[in-house]
Amino acid sequence: MSSTSNTHTSAPQAVETLRSWLGEADRVLVTAGAGLSAAAGFDYGDAERFRELLPALHRLGLRSRYLLGAPLPADMMWGYWAVHIDDIRHGPGPNDLYQRLRALVGDRDHWVMTSNVDALFVRNGFASDRVFTPPRATTASSSARFPAHARPGPASRTSTGSSRCTTERAAG
Repeated sequence: MSSTSNTHTSAPQAVETLRSWLGEADRVLVTAGAGLSAAAGFDYGDAERFRELLPALHRLGLRSRYLLGAPLPADMMWGYWAVHIDDIRHGPGPNDLYQRLRALVGDRDHWVMTSNVDALFVRNGFASDRVFTPPRATTASSSARFPAHARPGPASRTSTGSSRCTTERAAG
C-alpha cells in the first residue's frame, strides 16, 4: 500500500526533474497562462505600472488593467487598448524567463498553447506557427468588458487621426 505525502521540491530539484523529462521527450507541449507572464514581470495588477502608462485613467480612480469594466467614453477605452497593446505586444525585448523556457525546450518538436495575448513566446524565439492562443482569449472575454457604447466596431479601427487623440487622452 502506498501513501502520498506532500513533499516540497526545491527549485533546483524541479529544474533537474524537468531537464530529465525533456531529455526523454520526443515532443513537448508547453501550456501557460497569466501566471507565467506575471512571473516574467508582466503583472496586470501592478498599480504603479498602470499609473505610469495611463495617468489619465489613474486620475479617474482606476488602478489596474483588470478593472477595465468601468464605464468609460469610447475614446478613452480605445486609448487604453492602444497603450495596453503597445506595452504588452511591442514592449521590451527578450525576457529572461521566456528565454530560459525556450532553451529548455531546445530543438525538440514542440507546440505552445497559451491564453496569454502578450506575444512573449514569439518574441522570445518560439515560432509563431507553433503558438496557439484560443480566440476566446482575445475576443469574447475582452469585448464583454467593454461598455455597450465603447465596444469595438469597424469604423473606429480605420481612423488614424483620432487614434492619436485617443491615446493621448487615455495616457494623459
